Amino acid sequence: MTLALLLLFAASAAAQDASQPSPMSPDYALSAAELENLGLSTTHDGETAALDTSTRINGFVDFSMFNVFTEAWRKPLQPHASFFIGNFNVYISKNLTDAVRMFAEVRFTYLPNGVTDLATNVVTSTVVPDYTNVAGQLKWGGIEIERVYLEWSMFPWLTLRAGQFLTPYGIWNVDHGSPTIIPVMQPHVIGQQLFPERQTGLELRGQLHLSASHTLGYHLTLSNGIGPAAEYADFDDNKALGTRVFWSYDGFGQLTVGASGFFGTNANAQMVVGIDASSMLSYTERVLAKSRVASLAADIQWRYDALILQAEIVARQNAFTDDGRPVSTHPLTGIRAGIPDSLDFGYYVLAGYRFEWLGIMPFVVLHHIDYLESRFSIRPNAYVLEAGLNIRPIESVVLKVQFHGAYYPEGFVVSSDTLQSIFVQLAWAF
Repeated sequence: MTLALLLLFAASAAAQDASQPSPMSPDYALSAAELENLGLSTTHDGETAALDTSTRINGFVDFSMFNVFTEAWRKPLQPHASFFIGNFNVYISKNLTDAVRMFAEVRFTYLPNGVTDLATNVVTSTVVPDYTNVAGQLKWGGIEIERVYLEWSMFPWLTLRAGQFLTPYGIWNVDHGSPTIIPVMQPHVIGQQLFPERQTGLELRGQLHLSASHTLGYHLTLSNGIGPAAEYADFDDNKALGTRVFWSYDGFGQLTVGASGFFGTNANAQMVVGIDASSMLSYTERVLAKSRVASLAADIQWRYDALILQAEIVARQNAFTDDGRPVSTHPLTGIRAGIPDSLDFGYYVLAGYRFEWLGIMPFVVLHHIDYLESRFSIRPNAYVLEAGLNIRPIESVVLKVQFHGAYYPEGFVVSSDTLQSIFVQLAWAF
């Protein structure tokens, strides 16, 4: 209801007569960075240049090597040291007017080829005959639509997005490009998606510059929530609500503190078709799984000269409804049991310092997660320490070397040994 009122307010404000100052008028002056985000630029005398309406295409790629040292973990994870392309993501953006912009991000992937089914141990193959080459074959892959939306910047403090967007929580989920993030991998608390990684719906966001040093920002979201097809289908009538607020201080370095929340349902249902007493088709919705999800997070980042410190803490409560608790089959024991409710929790702390010589940044990351692994009905309580080098010889190219050590105090279904591995990654933007 709150989001709907804000939308009505925004529409009413936009419909007022021309005597009201526009978002591009001096009364709503934008910074140089905000003008650049809109595809505008300023000349040497401060005048606004013409709108750039060209379609822009750029993106990033990462190429990695992964090797597991711990013998007990080698076979289930990666029996042999391997090279691989992890991400090949393409951005497409275009300014439609000085206030309306579209943006899309697509990831190209080799998946599902090579994926091993845990229950059958069968490796998926996508090899098919190539009709353009009678004697040849090809392995087809897939694409993942990371985000695609239309954005209307009504005022500096009010922008509306409609489409699929990255969930605006914390730091890591938004700054997710391989050349941008410091380590090779996401911390487990981010990778396990205690918040949904992306949503389809509406997002309101904006910033208020309280002074030259202080800024307040917010995000409000209304979406399909979570589910097997949340990108285009909602399996119940409960729309998910999300929020993020943050405060930035530009004084003794740059400090940002934020808090986020997500409240919705994770639902899956099936429409059963039958015939009623009058010989007409009848449709009955059968709930396969449904749980109420509440996620909370807090984050902090401080940059001072070449030093960066950041941390995030995330918690999620997942409670199944009476008619929505699914039953899972353990892939190893074959035992069937209802998936229990869970309270999942995790955090990470990162520190790094970038030297001028070759842009070398030594970094260290400590993270922890305690969550329910529904496939095995166990809780992997993991403590992870990562240390490495992030080397940026030129602005668009990054080389990362990272040692990864994961300790499971209560053991894991694979082994109770400490998992030790190394990643080497070359990432570049284009």
